[in-house]
Amino acid sequence: MIKIVAGAERSDAGTVEFGGAPVTIGSTSDAIALGIATSIRNRSCSTS
Repeated sequence: MIKIVAGAERSDAGTVEFGGAPVTIGSTSDAIALGIATSIRNRSCSTS
C-alpha cells in the first residue's frame, strides 16, 4: 500500500483518494506533487 501511495507501484484495482477527491498516482513525481513522500528508516543505524 505504501508503494502505491508513494507512486513506486501502480494499483491494479480500487481508488486512491486524497483530500476527499480521487487521484491517480502513476509516478513518484505525481505523489510528490500531492505532498506525499516516504522516509525509509534503517534500523541497523538506530540506537534504540
